[in-house]
Amino acid sequence: MVELSERLCSEMTLANKAYHDVFTQILKLDYHSYVYHVIAANLARDTSEAMDGINKVLAENESKQ
Repeated sequence: MVELSERLCSEMTLANKAYHDVFTQILKLDYHSYVYHVIAANLARDTSEAMDGINKVLAENESKQ
């Protein structure tokens, strides 16, 4: 997880340098804030889906006992 976080931070830093001005000029958005919210939303969705799967397996195992 630490390695993933470090790589993500590195990629965001490089992308921020490349795209921040474009986002600000054309879309009137802060690139970093936009990407942060997209990543947070995707992570929340993926975590929710994973937990749903885990809960189904736990419920199935519980019913077998």
